[in-house]
Amino acid sequence: MRLRDKVAIVTGSSRGIGRAIAVRLAKEGCKVVINYHEDLKAAEETKELCGKDSFAIKADVSKVSECKDLVDETIKKFGKVDILVNNAGIVIRKQLQDFTEKDWDITIDTNLKGPFFLIQYASKHMQNGSIINISAARIVKHRATTATYAASKAGLASLTQGLALELADKKIRINAVAPGPTRSGQYETLPEALVKQVVEAVPLKRLGEPEEIANVVAFLASDEASFVNGSVILVDGGYHVG
Repeated sequence: MRLRDKVAIVTGSSRGIGRAIAVRLAKEGCKVVINYHEDLKAAEETKELCGKDSFAIKADVSKVSECKDLVDETIKKFGKVDILVNNAGIVIRKQLQDFTEKDWDITIDTNLKGPFFLIQYASKHMQNGSIINISAARIVKHRATTATYAASKAGLASLTQGLALELADKKIRINAVAPGPTRSGQYETLPEALVKQVVEAVPLKRLGEPEEIANVVAFLASDEASFVNGSVILVDGGYHVG
């Protein structure tokens, strides 16, 4: 119960890595705001797993006004925010010549613009808080058709380090976690042959589990990481060096 009575917002937490993070923070004693975009049923399932001190809020983080509403609703419900986890993200797999302006905008707005404005709004209410951005191992190991996703996640990692300087005066720590291939989201829908190919590129010869990402997030949110600031931590089984 390292995070007893803390209030955490976890974006994109209706399923996958986001759900695992929300559940882990709840087990550590957090009151958790579960953010979802469309799937209320999935968000309610996460809420059930997190327990009575959780609250689901619908918000599209690609829209600045809804980022503000998410923070405002959290303050209205719990009176404070101690932890922000920017987990919501989108990946569009297309060749360069097929990528549209709309594809670009939704990728950057969801993966980079949204986290920036959530940090802006949430940090106004924080003191001695912790912000964790979910980046991706793709920032150091690229694959074809995901260049824009990688660029947005690299931007998020860079934003993390830049804002670590600015937020330090308020004793707010900001770090990023960069997951490698993990058993959630896109890896649940990829052809088995392609998943095997990815696994072969991981030195540990397996996919990561969402809970393994959540473990690192919980550490960064806690006082055990009180001197960790501006870091980008790869959690990828050695994928980036494989």
